[in-house]
Amino acid sequence: MRAVLLERSRTVLSDEAFVELSMRYDNERGKGDHRHHGEREEPFMFTTLGALLDAFEADVERMLR
Repeated sequence: MRAVLLERSRTVLSDEAFVELSMRYDNERGKGDHRHHGEREEPFMFTTLGALLDAFEADVERMLR
């Protein structure tokens, strides 16, 4: 099954910075739940879309500190 795009958004934070969200459903075998951070893939326990968005927002907040 090809990945299905669920959400895509881009928020401009300043003249030099933006946050882009691209959320996909992907059931690739053997990888389990994971997320992409740049070129890295990291394990991620998926529960709900709301929890996924909360985790994304928390990551953005950590990067802005």
